[in-house]
Amino acid sequence: MVMKFGLKYYWHPTPKKIRLFGDSLAAASVFASTMTILEGQKEIAIIIFISGWVGKFLSNMFADDNKKADNNSPEASN
Repeated sequence: MVMKFGLKYYWHPTPKKIRLFGDSLAAASVFASTMTILEGQKEIAIIIFISGWVGKFLSNMFADDNKKADNNSPEASN
């Protein structure tokens, strides 16, 4: 299995393990930022929240090379 990474792969199917990692990262960042807000440290909570969702966004940029692109993609004609 060969994985590709890039902005043009954002709408391609993400491999299951990478998707699971990205979703777990997003959930953990929401939980950690909520706990940090309850402790009264708003700035740190915002940093945790943003970093978690940036990680989730980056995880969506991985794609399997074996799977075909959807019909609306420029790579579908290849």
